[in-house]
Amino acid sequence: MNSARSDSNSVLKFVDSFGLAACFVLFLVVEFFSKYQRYIDHTTDLQQWVKAIIALIVAGFILLQFRKTYKFLVMLSVLGLLFVAGQWTLNLPFEQQNLVVFGRFMFPLILFGFFNAYPANEKGHNSVFRFFEVFLWVNFALMIIGLITDIYVLKTYLGDRFGYNGMLITSATSTYVYLVALGYCYFKDCHGYWRNPLFWIVVLSSLLVGTKTLYLGLVLFAILLFLFSSFRYKKQFLAVGIVGLIASFYVLFYQVPMFSQIREEQGLVTAVLSYRDQLFLNQTWPYIQEQWGALNYLFGGVSDFGLRSQMDLVDLVFFWGVLGALVYLAVYVKGYFNFKLQKVHYAYFILLGIAVLISGNFFTYTSIPVYLLILREAIVNQAVEQE
Repeated sequence: MNSARSDSNSVLKFVDSFGLAACFVLFLVVEFFSKYQRYIDHTTDLQQWVKAIIALIVAGFILLQFRKTYKFLVMLSVLGLLFVAGQWTLNLPFEQQNLVVFGRFMFPLILFGFFNAYPANEKGHNSVFRFFEVFLWVNFALMIIGLITDIYVLKTYLGDRFGYNGMLITSATSTYVYLVALGYCYFKDCHGYWRNPLFWIVVLSSLLVGTKTLYLGLVLFAILLFLFSSFRYKKQFLAVGIVGLIASFYVLFYQVPMFSQIREEQGLVTAVLSYRDQLFLNQTWPYIQEQWGALNYLFGGVSDFGLRSQMDLVDLVFFWGVLGALVYLAVYVKGYFNFKLQKVHYAYFILLGIAVLISGNFFTYTSIPVYLLILREAIVNQAVEQE
């Protein structure tokens, strides 16, 4: 009995001290391996299986803290019932693909619930911060190597489009990771971030990634910094930032050949959204018109999630329905924001929300919540230090 209790305490101590860091390193390595396999035209289910096993382990730990987590478990159960309601409207409900997508949507919620029930201690903060910062330095080095040597596996895109993301698996993941990294550097040291070499490494890395959303995010983040700085001439610099945003928009969509051609042929909205509006009009909306009844608008129900628009809020409704999407967002927000928000936090997360609006896969890329949790630890840790 004492031996079992001792083993249990050892496991919990490890979770508190290295749980988030272990998830971060494991996911990073597995995703880079999957990216390498994709670039050599091999397929692997390793990523899916590893994350499924992690989800089961994490869910088990949440159940062990039933008294503390029962309200959260009730909310997950409600989402499960909404998913079932949507599936029963289909001719072939509960197909494997739909169950996988459901699992990907639920994974962030389970991860948030786990780290709410088992919060990191001081050692846990320091360990994950150290690993994350080392990753940012190493990944920048890999981007530079990719830029110099044109090694394909280090590129953001499969084709000839400019962009290097190192170990990160997709362009969308890279966008969110570096938006998180900008916030991490700022919130970890609001007053001295600009003296930290890592902050400028993150800025340079963001430029190398090559996604439009990240470029927009950089300009908006610069405006945020000026808005919340004590700089004497911040109004003047804010005006310069707004002019810079407009100039960047013009250069990107009127001077860069690839996006200028899309704008001329398909329109400005299509160029900004990278054809996502066309996916919605040609795939998502026709399916809704042909297949959905009244219940689907409430609970969702889609036989092929591959018909999604890749605009995340639209895709939430596509999979969950209006009611289901609202419940999902409520659970997501409640699970993540367990700290007191200040004005600068609201501004930053609005910035992140803009990126989600024009990008895709924020809720279904299962590594994103790990980076969000690292950001949350930085925000909470700074708040504790200021007390």
